[in-house]
Amino acid sequence: MLRNEAVTIKRYGQTIYLKGHAVAGAETILLGDATIQPLNGKELLQLPEGDREKESVKIFTDTLELKNNDILICANNKSFELKEIKDWTAHIIPHYRAIGLRINV
Repeated sequence: MLRNEAVTIKRYGQTIYLKGHAVAGAETILLGDATIQPLNGKELLQLPEGDREKESVKIFTDTLELKNNDILICANNKSFELKEIKDWTAHIIPHYRAIGLRINV
């Protein structure tokens, strides 16, 4: 049975350079719900070779607009960097699908 869980998305603004020094953009926090599932074997093989050993999940949500390099934080405090985001809002059931790669803490 699939169920939604509360998640947090951290999104960082664009990095700018002031007098030759990089300054990170402001952090934005978004709250919403998502369904999180492990990748199957075929999906794991489609990941770049260096990412295959990382814990990876697929994320489905209709409450958040996802962007590449967002950080998703699950209810169990695991953090995933979002990649391969597909916007399926034009389909029958509008939602986003993304691949999340675990960030080592």
